[in-house]
Amino acid sequence: MEELEQRLAITEEKKQELFRNNLGLVLDRDFFHVAFNTDAYLHDFYTQLEEPAMRMVHTYMPTIVAKLPKGGRMCDFGAGPTIHLGVCFRHSVDEIFFADYLPQNRNELVRWINKESNFDWSTVLRTIACHEGAMNSWLTMEEETRSKVRGVLHCDCLKDSSIEYPTDVAEGFDVRFILNTSKS
Repeated sequence: MEELEQRLAITEEKKQELFRNNLGLVLDRDFFHVAFNTDAYLHDFYTQLEEPAMRMVHTYMPTIVAKLPKGGRMCDFGAGPTIHLGVCFRHSVDEIFFADYLPQNRNELVRWINKESNFDWSTVLRTIACHEGAMNSWLTMEEETRSKVRGVLHCDCLKDSSIEYPTDVAEGFDVRFILNTSKS
């Protein structure tokens, strides 16, 4: 991403100006790399859970996941900077992988794995815990999920091989979950 920013001569100030001046702009793939603000996305969609689609996901996902077969590997394809699907699958799969196109989203996931993220997931975790029927489990959800995460991968849905697999995952995934990728 830094290379692209240098090539386009886009500074942090310029990025913020572009955000302010082009709120209705549909971003192309190159511009999206530098213009997508991971922190703003997390704040807008995951702090209050006011957006109806997000409320629906957090309400019904625990029930959907509970009905799936147990075990195997899960990939959250197009995860963005989010952990909520991994959290929902933490008791159902042996391994969790997050995959996203944008480096800033992958970096946020790595920060979360390393306990360096500044984002507070407690609102989301409490909602999931409520729908799992275990109100206090939200306190341990992040650690349980981290213990299952095996990688943060680059993905590109426009390529024939859409995920850059590590060598030890060459056989693929048992569960591929794609949610909200088309709106990105």
